[in-house]
Amino acid sequence: MAEISTTLYGVKPPKQITLDLTSRSKKKYGFAFPTGKGKGGGDYPKQTGITLLKNNLEQLILTEKGERVMFPQFGMSLRKFVFEQLTEELFIEIQQEVTNAIASFMPNLTVIKLSITEANTVNVEGGRGLDILLVVSAEELNNTPFNVGVTVT
Repeated sequence: MAEISTTLYGVKPPKQITLDLTSRSKKKYGFAFPTGKGKGGGDYPKQTGITLLKNNLEQLILTEKGERVMFPQFGMSLRKFVFEQLTEELFIEIQQEVTNAIASFMPNLTVIKLSITEANTVNVEGGRGLDILLVVSAEELNNTPFNVGVTVT
């Protein structure tokens, strides 16, 4: 039977140095969309801070439930409201859809204000669309409020 041996080179760093090396910034990064050649960012530029959160929230609003193959529960079902008359009951339904999706997929955001109006533009099918304006704040950005505006057509 052959003897197995291991040779160790160097000195194991003290615990404090190991902790310093592993404690990185808690800053979150994500892809900038659309991907492709951007301003000095290569094919897949990254975003952080408010820009990242705005982009993620826009994607959440504009993604229809069932649209993502491996993540069918992601998104909101807002396109079904495009041809409807904007009433108080419809506003409450849209408000619930938006706030539930944000609570599920972006729980670090707090909705401060939600505005829903008919869009000025007409889509291909003849629907007016919906303009959704959100004012939200993020815990990770010291509850700094910011706006996100999206047109659902």
